[in-house]
Amino acid sequence: MATARRHFDAHGYRGASLDAIGVEARVGRGTLYRHFDGKAGLFEAVMLDEAHAVAAELAATLPALAPDEEPAVVLPGFAAAAGAVLAGPRSVALHRIVIAEARRAPRLARQVHAATRLPAMLPLTDYLAAGAVTGRFRLNDADWHARQFLTLAGEGNRPLTRRAQASPDERARTARRAVATFLSGYTAALG
Repeated sequence: MATARRHFDAHGYRGASLDAIGVEARVGRGTLYRHFDGKAGLFEAVMLDEAHAVAAELAATLPALAPDEEPAVVLPGFAAAAGAVLAGPRSVALHRIVIAEARRAPRLARQVHAATRLPAMLPLTDYLAAGAVTGRFRLNDADWHARQFLTLAGEGNRPLTRRAQASPDERARTARRAVATFLSGYTAALG
């Protein structure tokens, strides 16, 4: 899997050679076909494995969201942590490779997207739903709002088009703007 990951990183799906992967990994082509049903199966297994690694990193990084905590206090740290992982080098590299193959493997693209966000979606959705029950938030779809918040915190697709990673100061500014926009609307983030 590690060898295949290096080849897919370096050459993309189309440029990676199952024969070259097998030679470097000291595994026969027949073995790769038996275990992964070919290059497409190997690619899917490697990308999903990497998505789960990104998800584990995200889960380990996120601060807890207690239902009684004030959003202005707890959401900036959550946004910064989520953004650092979702817009970080490992996640960006994974998403670039998967997006390049999304037309050929749309189900895989959806699986990777969902898997990498799940550790943030679950606690954030629960926090927002609990806040809606107590009247802290006025919303009727906590899941939708959680997705919007994570998009703001991770800067949407912007990290995929950037050459360099955002600096810690840029990430902190993004987290502040994400929270301001989420809690108070677009104009609150202009300052």
